[in-house]
Amino acid sequence: MLKYPNVVTCSRRLVCFWLRYAYCISHYSRMRLNTTLRKSIFLPVLAFVAALSLAPHAFAGAPVLDAGNQPDLNNFYANVQQTTADVYSNHAIYGKLEGTTPIDVYSFIPSKSGEVQLSLYIRKDEVITSTNPYLVLVDPTSNTASQDLGIPLPTTDYHAAVVSQVDLTSPRTYTEPVLMETYDVAAQQSIKLTGGKKYYVIVLDSDSTGKHITHYAIGFGTGKAWSASDFFKSFGSWFRLRVDAYAASSPFKFPAAAVGYFIMLIGLLALGGAWVVYQLFSLLSNRSKTASYLFVKLQSFLPISMWVGLWFSALGGYLYFAHSSWAGIPFALTLTFVPLVVVTLIDTLVLSPQVKKVEVKAKEAVLPLPLRKKLFVAFVFEIIFMVTTLVFLAMQVVAK
Repeated sequence: MLKYPNVVTCSRRLVCFWLRYAYCISHYSRMRLNTTLRKSIFLPVLAFVAALSLAPHAFAGAPVLDAGNQPDLNNFYANVQQTTADVYSNHAIYGKLEGTTPIDVYSFIPSKSGEVQLSLYIRKDEVITSTNPYLVLVDPTSNTASQDLGIPLPTTDYHAAVVSQVDLTSPRTYTEPVLMETYDVAAQQSIKLTGGKKYYVIVLDSDSTGKHITHYAIGFGTGKAWSASDFFKSFGSWFRLRVDAYAASSPFKFPAAAVGYFIMLIGLLALGGAWVVYQLFSLLSNRSKTASYLFVKLQSFLPISMWVGLWFSALGGYLYFAHSSWAGIPFALTLTFVPLVVVTLIDTLVLSPQVKKVEVKAKEAVLPLPLRKKLFVAFVFEIIFMVTTLVFLAMQVVAK
């Protein structure tokens, strides 16, 4: 069974983190940061928070998306897509019948015994006269009537049962307001489930013309699969459903990992370039008044470039690692990224305003010694985190 993080715990930690972040920002908001610089910090933060929800790993009980696994006809249940065990909370699975074997197989293990309504929904625009979709329950108990459908069974303890079909010539509709989608009900039946038993559900279309439905949903329960809270908790799943970027097919030609890698590379180049220029003039300011003057003038531009690079790196890195385990190097990269953000915040909100206040005369300036010491300390921490991040990233790329 898939193990999901506790929704309440995850939400509480996420909210606490961003509340602390907002407090730090508001505490320093009295400083005179120009509008462009503020936008370079705040807008990417909002984008990054939204990107966090694009993860393919849904919260417990959230609607599940078809992963695009094709069944192996020689070993029918070897590549089964496992779904949530929370089948009593009015949620659903969204999938597509596609590929050389347009059959989808899912498994679930109910957390407790009880009765649940199983439904098969198909998009209204895909209903044709020859459409004959089936929802088959492979049941290990005697709660359903056995039917000989010619479908392979996991063991002799199982039997197949077709969920009661609905006449599509006189369809009943099912609407998901949050998803902004209307379906026709193709099959629906209340089933008694036994807790701890492993069940399978199979979706197929026996259309004799060679055409078949593509988009479908398997509903659990009698209520709506999407609540307002699901929209926020599983915005990534909602967005992927709306743009049809799930299962084995997608309207986008490039996989998310490739796009993420490209965005991360652009971000690292922007961040590295801005950081090198920033630190170069910071160090030269110790010996040159002209360098100090240029360093003061560059404060309106370099922090913006650093933040753009930083958040592009974060967004790209998240997309790049989203489809793999976060253990190991990705986790280490996260640990180095957080302090890098903190040091950049200190540079932007504490040190940069102090540099801007330095008096400039005849295109020359002298940075006070205490300020130069602070800049050097920030430089030491930043170079440690930057080098560590690049080393871990190189290790990850080589490992792949």
